[in-house]
Amino acid sequence: MDLLSILLGLVYLALIALLLYFIYFLKRLLTTTKEIERKICEVSEEVKPALRKLESSLDQISHLTKRIDSEIETIHDSISAFTDTARDYKRIKDKIVSVIEEPVDELQSKSKAFITGIRVFFQTLFRRND
Repeated sequence: MDLLSILLGLVYLALIALLLYFIYFLKRLLTTTKEIERKICEVSEEVKPALRKLESSLDQISHLTKRIDSEIETIHDSISAFTDTARDYKRIKDKIVSVIEEPVDELQSKSKAFITGIRVFFQTLFRRND
C-alpha cells in the first residue's frame, strides 16, 4: 500500500498542479478580457464624436436632398406650365391662321382679279384710241 499511497499522492499533486495552472490561466484570461473591454470602451469613446458628425452630415444630406427634390419639382411645374402655354399659343396661332387665311386668300385673289380687270380695261381703252 505504500506504493499505492505514493501514486495516489502523486495523482493528487498532479491534480493540484493542474488546478493551479487552470486558476492561473483563468486569471490571465480574466485580465485579458478586462483589457479588451477597456480598449473597446476607449475606442467607442473615440468613435462616438465621429459617429455624431456622421449622423449630423447624414441629416444635412437628407435635408439637402429634400430641398433639391422640392426645387426639381418646382422646375418641373414651371416647365410644364411653359409647355402648356406654348401649346396654347400654337393652338391660338393655328386658329387665327385658319380663320384669317381663307378671307385673306380670297381678298388677294379678288384684288388680283380686280387689278387684272382694270389693266385689261385700260389696255383695251388705249388700243381703241390709237
